[in-house]
Amino acid sequence: MEPEVKVGDMVLRLDRQELRVALTPREFDLLSVLAQEPGKLFQRE
Repeated sequence: MEPEVKVGDMVLRLDRQELRVALTPREFDLLSVLAQEPGKLFQRE
């Protein structure tokens, strides 16, 4: 089995259990907000 799987801009490192993905600044900001509030329900404004 290959230690690395690539799909588009995403790289999955099987040996390290690591995922790398390129995000836009807006996507990164959104992910950051969601990660800081696990379990919180967000609604569109």
